[in-house]
Amino acid sequence: MSNHSRCIIIPGNVSIDENGDRYSDYSLLDLDPQQDKFVEVAYYSGASNELKQVTEFHWVGGKPPKDSPICGWDHSKCPEGYPFYVYLLSGSTIFILILMSGFIYFWRRYRLEAELAAMSWKIRWEDLDGDELKKDKKKSRRVRRLHGFSFESEALLRSYSRTSNGSENV
Repeated sequence: MSNHSRCIIIPGNVSIDENGDRYSDYSLLDLDPQQDKFVEVAYYSGASNELKQVTEFHWVGGKPPKDSPICGWDHSKCPEGYPFYVYLLSGSTIFILILMSGFIYFWRRYRLEAELAAMSWKIRWEDLDGDELKKDKKKSRRVRRLHGFSFESEALLRSYSRTSNGSENV
């Protein structure tokens, strides 16, 4: 094979120089979005050392990527931190949100207590009178001893007896 400067094999053309070094040819394929298949967009010839563009490249976003990242390869181009107003704005926003949530919580709690206090059916603890309850029990014991009531009459007495003093709203 060293006697031949060029031979054709199945994968493609391969060139060999006088030292026996091989020069390969390469094709660059790109996925064509219209055809949904790979097409040749560039061809490199190793023997002539040249690159030929066959068709246009299909780049994501319509343009080739940048040569270097925004912050550089070692992050040396990135800014150190955010400006002061970003921290001030985010801190004041969080503070205002906390104040608003606290205000809403206490305002709703106050409204609920005001609604409960305004209800006409609610009996305050101070309105209950426990002394009369004790007096009624003593009276019923005396009456039972003296008159010998039956269980039916005692149940009737309990159902119509006064048990507490309510306010005028009741």
